[in-house]
Amino acid sequence: MRETIIIAHPRFEEAQSIAARVTAASKELIILHADTCERVSRLSKEYNCSMVLIDSSLCLENLPDLLLPEEASLLLLALPEHTEQYLQQLAALPWIHDVITPSASSAELQRKIQLFLKLHRVSNELEECQNQITSLTERITEAEQSLRSHQYYLDILAEHDGLTGLYNRKHLTEVLQQEFARAQRTKTDLSLLLLDIDHFNEINKTSGQLYGDFVLNEMAARLTSNTRENDLCFRFGGGNFIVLLPQSDISYSCLVADKLRQSCETKKFDNGKTSRYVTISIGIASLQESMPETPDQLIHMADMAMYQAKADGRNRCQVFLKKEHPGHLDSLTVLQETLNRILEKTRNSSLASIELLARNLGGESDKEHIRRAKYVIDLFSKRLNFSESIQQTLKNSLTLSVCFRFLLHKDLISKAGRLTPDELKTIEDLPYKFVELTQLFDYFSQERRILLCHREWFNGKGYPEGLSGDEIPVGAKIFNLADALAAMITDKPYRTRLSSEQVLQELEEGAGKQWDPQLVLLLLDILEQEDFLSIQDHLLSETRDRILNKLG
Repeated sequence: MRETIIIAHPRFEEAQSIAARVTAASKELIILHADTCERVSRLSKEYNCSMVLIDSSLCLENLPDLLLPEEASLLLLALPEHTEQYLQQLAALPWIHDVITPSASSAELQRKIQLFLKLHRVSNELEECQNQITSLTERITEAEQSLRSHQYYLDILAEHDGLTGLYNRKHLTEVLQQEFARAQRTKTDLSLLLLDIDHFNEINKTSGQLYGDFVLNEMAARLTSNTRENDLCFRFGGGNFIVLLPQSDISYSCLVADKLRQSCETKKFDNGKTSRYVTISIGIASLQESMPETPDQLIHMADMAMYQAKADGRNRCQVFLKKEHPGHLDSLTVLQETLNRILEKTRNSSLASIELLARNLGGESDKEHIRRAKYVIDLFSKRLNFSESIQQTLKNSLTLSVCFRFLLHKDLISKAGRLTPDELKTIEDLPYKFVELTQLFDYFSQERRILLCHREWFNGKGYPEGLSGDEIPVGAKIFNLADALAAMITDKPYRTRLSSEQVLQELEEGAGKQWDPQLVLLLLDILEQEDFLSIQDHLLSETRDRILNKLG
């Protein structure tokens, strides 16, 4: 650190010699000469001086106008004629740090200079420390503000569901206990709605996980827009939601529940790519009517009522009225619905595991084949008003068939040339193997019948049992036709996809032989209505007429 001493004294050489002698240890010392107060001010500002030695005779009258840095020390060398009282008055001025007479010894002057330089160094170090403390204090304050902000958002995240933005199950536990205790204390009512999206697993499977997430988000939006500001909406898990209605009796809760149900039933869930109606089943329970003893019992009662709504056909609201109808919920149907849901989850888990085993065996063409076959099954199910369970059974059968075929005989399935007699026998035995494999899973009993008969032909020349006509289950007939159409319109390793004219020719030739002609005619109607293959109407009409003529 450089230290500067300004000497304003008539005997400059003498003062300089004294100052240089007493400060010889300082390598960074600069000694400057000033003959006026104005020069003292200019030099002190320019060099940020550490000390000024100034003679009182030089600028005594101008001392009040002297401009020095705050950290500089002013050492006034007073004239001999100044009295002691006058010297004390000078020393009392705030910008004068000490007064020394010209007769002072060199030792005294040396001590003064060393003392003031040391004070200056300490003052600089203290100022630096204070600056560091100020900077650290500001950083600590910013860190505390950031921490409070992060904690605020963490608290929000901890209370809300990451997908829908509604309150989560953890927050429900806290709020429900508070509202339950408040309702008991104030003797007011408290109602709870438990909603479940009907066939939510099927929505995820058929329309995709992204659309399923959209349905959850849209459901959350419809809940919040159809409830009061003080009502609380929660994502309970999966396709389940809870609406907590403080100070609401059962009659008002029923109105809210039906309003929510209609908001889903009457308006499609449309994300721009997929559009479909989604329904909900709602269980309702309240403190005064259902008479729960704990908050958990209130949820359980609403859950039982929701299962009853499912068992009664879905898309409806059900109230748990323990006080008036202690046995009004059919425990058998509730148990059946509960077991069905457990069974559905187990079935889906098994299918997912089987698909995982076969995932790396099939190529893109096989995945496209499955997708198109399932789409054709959807079209048939819609036209024939099949229930969701029947539609799902057909799709499960398709999934199992494709996966088992690849797991057992991928080399034969992908073979481009003609099969040998032994290889044909192996293929014809596949339905029996499918039955044997599905016997490991009791819940695939419906799929098992379709898998056994899905290669039977309408004219009795199929395999493995040689069934014909009405002996073949309808589900197996639809499976056979949907699977065959998907194969026609999908590129295979051994051939390219067929043209629209070739597809019509195949359907015409196979009607009454491989496939039920009535189902082929229905398929032509579906293709015309859905514009699935972009076939010209006159070609469809001509094919339909030829099939009808063949039937007589």
